[in-house]
Amino acid sequence: MAPKIQAALTYLAAVPEGKVLITSMSLIRDAIRGKGGTVITA
Repeated sequence: MAPKIQAALTYLAAVPEGKVLITSMSLIRDAIRGKGGTVITA
């Protein structure tokens, strides 16, 4: 499994109400505004 996905799953196992946002640094502003990236929830 890709390291980012494994880290997301580990985090969500510890914090079930949490959210994980995966994006690139160049797209971080759009991702924070909900216009880019991948959001993973439990």
